[in-house]
Amino acid sequence: MPIAFYQVHPQANVSLWKITESIEELRQMMSAITDESACEADFKLESSVKEWMASRLALAHLLPPSFAIYRKENKGLGLLNSDLNVSVSHTKGYAAAIVSRYKCGVDVEIVGNRIARIAHKFVGQNEQWAMDIEELYQLWGAKETMYKIDGHGGLDFKKQLEVSQPLEKKVWVGEIRKQPNGIKCVLYKKQTEQALLVWGIESSSLIL
Repeated sequence: MPIAFYQVHPQANVSLWKITESIEELRQMMSAITDESACEADFKLESSVKEWMASRLALAHLLPPSFAIYRKENKGLGLLNSDLNVSVSHTKGYAAAIVSRYKCGVDVEIVGNRIARIAHKFVGQNEQWAMDIEELYQLWGAKETMYKIDGHGGLDFKKQLEVSQPLEKKVWVGEIRKQPNGIKCVLYKKQTEQALLVWGIESSSLIL
């Protein structure tokens, strides 16, 4: 099982899966998972199928053997007959998952130069601490995570999602600015050899 990173946290459990298997091997592992949110026929590219499967397997690593995934009305994922919240993410060669009692989100990115081209679309006035490529990806990953925590879509990444400068380079405090009240989030990151993993939960009272 190619788990590249796994963390048990009091508020959330997180896993990162490095995709090294063939599609046939992933199909065999997927046979034990009930996923009503999507199927292999929904994807045109084999690479997309593998990422989808790996994201479900990363989620399975965090859950009891018997569980079923469904698609919520807001397009997020849920677990049948469970109060737990879940989120998944995937990119080239990696997939990630998070499970929590709180509203949660996760994002995985492969760091490259392309992020600089869209920085003006998501870096806010109070986020000028994100100066280099690595910090821009961290900010982007944090905002993708917050977008999933909110779960309703339609947010302006630059104006409605704000992330503080990381505390000791480990933890961020984020705010989803929506009326009538904002939503506070706590965000974490893990840099592996190739992938940047960001995850977080909604929390207005968590002590850092």
